[in-house]
This record gives sequence, structure tokens and C-alpha cells, in this order.
Amino acid sequence: MHTEISERDLLQKFWEIEAEPKENKKRLLTEEEIKCEEMFKNTTKRDENGRYIVKLPFKSSNPPCKYGNSKEIALKRFDMLDKRLSKNKKLQKEYSNVIQDYLDLGHLEVVPNNEEDEPEAVYLPHHCVIREEKDTTKVRVVYDASCRDKNGESLNSNLMIGPTLQDDLRTLIMRWRGNPICLVADIEKMYRQVKVSKEDVNFQRIWWRDITNPESVIKSYRLLTVTFGTASAPYLAVRTLQQLARDEGSNFPAASEIILQDF
Repeated sequence: MHTEISERDLLQKFWEIEAEPKENKKRLLTEEEIKCEEMFKNTTKRDENGRYIVKLPFKSSNPPCKYGNSKEIALKRFDMLDKRLSKNKKLQKEYSNVIQDYLDLGHLEVVPNNEEDEPEAVYLPHHCVIREEKDTTKVRVVYDASCRDKNGESLNSNLMIGPTLQDDLRTLIMRWRGNPICLVADIEKMYRQVKVSKEDVNFQRIWWRDITNPESVIKSYRLLTVTFGTASAPYLAVRTLQQLARDEGSNFPAASEIILQDF
């Protein structure tokens, strides 16, 4: 998860919550949010299967996180993770299954040998979050895109967060109470349904080996989809969903309206 809190933002939210609601009032975007929106509009594509491909919204064309030698830091963090998981065989197996799911679905790939030594690649440490309330998948792998490199930079500090696209909870609840029946649904692996452009996947490298097999060799992998833990992931996922609703709205008008108004 990624969050930024400032006294100014907290005070602004306080006044917005306390103020009387105004119909059709749109929040003014900051200069960075406008830039992020323009980048999405100008660079987002769809592949031959209709799946959306987005670029990571960097603040500059030459992000400093490329030069901080994150490779060594991520390797040390993986060694610590490996030792920790070796003491809990059940958790070790579940963690391995999650990464294997990434590979099976094509959301993760081994870095080709001829690209292994790419000096500007960014490596992300990763760890697990255990969700006891889940009946099925209890382990979630989280990628630490806020990890600082030797220059004090991180992938998240170089990314634009993007504007808030959804209505506030109060508005959604008031609208929800106007209907006799409520249906709740979840989009499975929502972030991972959106692909990241080939130019940016090397900013999402990780170290991995089959931790259930002591003989396996550690290799470089790269994440090919929007990744949980990056600052721009919530914006990219929701913005893509809204774009889908607009692009396919004529074919699915009811679904499009729900996505744009009630998601």
C-alpha cells in the first residue's frame, strides 16, 4: 500500500466533508494530476485480445530510481525472506504457489539472458501479507515499491499517483440507499488484468527461485501487469476500468453505467 499524508490535505478533506454537497461539482485537478491524465490518454493501448496496456506514469522522462542499484538491496531482502519462509513450510508452500500463479497466468516472466545485466533495471523487494479472513487464498504477495535505493530514491517516489476517480463513500452510500436491491461483486485480480508496456516492465523486476526446492537457482523475473504496491496502481486500474466502460458502453450500457457511477 502507498499513502501520503500532509496537514494541508487533511484540513482540505475536513472542509470538503463538512461542506454542503453541490450537484455536478467537479474537483479541480492539480498540475501533476492533469499531466497523469494526459499521459494515460495519449499512451494507453489495447492488444489483439482487447486487453489494455498502460505506461507507468513517471514524473520525469528520466526517473532517478534507475541509478540507485536497487538490485543488491532487493537481493538482500530476498535472502531474508527465504530464511524466514524456510522456518514455516506451510507458508513457504503457499508463497511459492502465489508466485507460480503469476507465472502460469503470464503475469510474470523470467528476464532473458541477454537482458539480465540491464544497468537501469529497478528491482522490487517483496514479502507476504497473511489474510486470515480469507477462506481460499490467505497469502498475498506485496511488492515494496517504496523501498529506497542507495540514492534515497524509490519507484514510488518517481511515480505520479494520479487523481482520485471514484466518488466519496458518502455519495455512494446515499445513492445505494435509493435502490431496493443491492448486489456486491469483486473483480478478480483487478490490478493484474491490466498489462504494463514493454518499455516499463524492467522497472518491476524481482528476485525469485523455487523456495520449496533447495537446489533451485535464483533468477531475475519481471512483473508484466499493474503491480500491487506501486503508487500508481489504484489509479491505473480504476482509470482502465472506466476507459473500458466508455469504449464498450454501446455494447453493454447497463454495465457501463454501473462502472462509471457506482464503482
